[in-house]
Amino acid sequence: MGPPGHAGEGRLGGKVGEVALLLDTQSGSYSWDPLSLPAPHTSFVDSADSPIVPTRVAYTPDLGIATVDSRVAEVCRRAMSIFDGMGSHVDETTIDLGNADEVFQTLRGAQYVAGFKTLLDQHRDLLKDEVIWNIEHGLSLTPEDIGKAEVARGGIINRTAQFFETYDVLVCPTVLAPPFDVDIRYLTDVEGTELSTYIGWLFMTYALTLTGCPIISIPCGFTESGLPVGVQIMAPWKEEGFLISVASAFEQAVGISNSVPLDPRTAGI
Repeated sequence: MGPPGHAGEGRLGGKVGEVALLLDTQSGSYSWDPLSLPAPHTSFVDSADSPIVPTRVAYTPDLGIATVDSRVAEVCRRAMSIFDGMGSHVDETTIDLGNADEVFQTLRGAQYVAGFKTLLDQHRDLLKDEVIWNIEHGLSLTPEDIGKAEVARGGIINRTAQFFETYDVLVCPTVLAPPFDVDIRYLTDVEGTELSTYIGWLFMTYALTLTGCPIISIPCGFTESGLPVGVQIMAPWKEEGFLISVASAFEQAVGISNSVPLDPRTAGI
């Protein structure tokens, strides 16, 4: 639920109810932030305590624009049977996100210039290469580039609103690949497809931030080697309470949260 220029800013918790509690502590209008909204009439904790099974679920394995590791795709595909078992009707379809990667990188670059150019000017030697790249990418943009990205994002928002006239939620994998070795700085390719930037492996996450809609990631299973996999669930704009209720229903049906924290798993378990 973060701004379009970031890979996603959100709240973390071991369970949906914990995220709901944190949302309740942070919600409410604030006079210094004109974008802030009043707290909902129903608390997020109450929403988590009132699970809702969505009637119409849209599922996409790749948003129509990504290459997803086959191990992740298989775990997420199996997880869709959970929605079926809950009584939801699941269709494989997606929103037309256009050239989401270029749009996101452009808006992200502009925000890096606004937020960090002074640091580049004064402390370049203290910044890591990826931060320098983001700022310099932003400096290379023209006003026309940024204007086109804003228009393109408007198109994505309009198509998303139309999409949710048919579906209650959109579900897709959270990350393109399973967790990787801690000594690897970032993934450079997935299934032989080269990733254009150091955050490319998070593409499924940041592409959806362009919609402005609330999104939550829920664990949904494990690869054969025991690596955890999650799905994103996205609801219409300003429907955070509904999203929390749907996530709570899915979390309970999956059952993983009842056994956390997990001990390290071994292959085949």
